[in-house]
Amino acid sequence: MPPPVRIEQPASELLGRIVDGWTVTRKIERPHGSTGGHFSIGYEVESADGSRAFLKALDYSSAMRRPDVAEVLNAMTAGYQFERKVLDECERRRMNRIVRVFGAGTIVDPSFLHAVNYLIFEPAEGDVRRALDAMAHFDTAWALSTCHHAAVAVQQLHLGGLAHQDVKPSNLLTFGVSLAKLGDLGRVSKRGAEAPHDEMPVRGDRSYAPPELLYGQVDPDWTVRCQACDLYLLGSLILFMFTRTQTTAEILRRLPTPLRPGIFADSYDRVLPYVINVFDEVADAFEAQLHGQRAAELVDHFRALCHPDPAQRGDAVRRRRGQNPYDVQRLISRLDVLCHDARAGYLRKGSP
Repeated sequence: MPPPVRIEQPASELLGRIVDGWTVTRKIERPHGSTGGHFSIGYEVESADGSRAFLKALDYSSAMRRPDVAEVLNAMTAGYQFERKVLDECERRRMNRIVRVFGAGTIVDPSFLHAVNYLIFEPAEGDVRRALDAMAHFDTAWALSTCHHAAVAVQQLHLGGLAHQDVKPSNLLTFGVSLAKLGDLGRVSKRGAEAPHDEMPVRGDRSYAPPELLYGQVDPDWTVRCQACDLYLLGSLILFMFTRTQTTAEILRRLPTPLRPGIFADSYDRVLPYVINVFDEVADAFEAQLHGQRAAELVDHFRALCHPDPAQRGDAVRRRRGQNPYDVQRLISRLDVLCHDARAGYLRKGSP
């Protein structure tokens, strides 16, 4: 009798299965042009009482197509275990702006070529990119409120000794019209602990990464290396919400080709003055698209968050006082005020 045929890509064959009491009802296709998620497959799952959630299954078969199979498999497994621990810590610390995890485990089946690790998350309606696409008219107050939620999420992580490293529109998930939470903690760094991806100079999406990392400048100080990265990504999120562009792409577009990462061979310090010059152009162009009495203040926050020099990034007042300049509590308060001001018409996007 021939041996039974085993499923080579079990992560893609979960429809109809019951996992942790959840029935897998629908495979979620990745949107065209999306970044990340190449080593996992998403599903919608439903409980007996009709509640819905999102299941992320690790697709180990994707590693089999790589020349360094064992290395990729080890990295995926270690990354999954690390993410589970981080999510448990977020739950324990009650980080209410981080997407909640409902369950985690391993599916083992004799018909599978290998086991499947999974995570089950609370269900979101979508991400901020999709929310913006669906808007008939841009809502300034909603955009600022969403950025406020992202800043709270970053602060919660930082207070817990964690840094997200991959804050971007597709990782900021929407729950109705009044709530956003930060998801995808697969690239988180933890102070004082080794993460599987810590040796990577750029842990998150390279297209959003702060310029110092693209030029290979990796600060030995965890706070500067990781928290300053999160601030830059948070500022880039603000720019995206209002312009549908992001800071790194706008900087690189304006830089002369010989000065771009991968081409410029000298240290980041040598190219930094040029990067600052084009960043100022990006900030000026951003301000030109805003109107109202509070427009300059929002752009000032953007300039502070995304300054190309991580040593000048963040809260200047806290830096002068010898405190951690990457603390975003003051920003959180100001974004809340700006949101209320936007509702009153003091800040808006578009023509005066």
